[in-house]
Amino acid sequence: MEITMGYVNIAKDPELVFTIDDENEKIEINNIRKMVENMNNQLIDSGYDNYQYNLELIGNKAYIRKV
Repeated sequence: MEITMGYVNIAKDPELVFTIDDENEKIEINNIRKMVENMNNQLIDSGYDNYQYNLELIGNKAYIRKV
């Protein structure tokens, strides 16, 4: 079984980072969430507390948005 990743880069929708096209791809959402949390911690450690982001799921689409 081949799994294709649903990462996207769309200029008109820059917050959209991933689309879930298959149930197996939902695992990747946890990886993205962990990356966002790690970057948030690094931003806090660097003194950039005002730049915090979260992963938001809407239907089969994952967005990274500023809090």
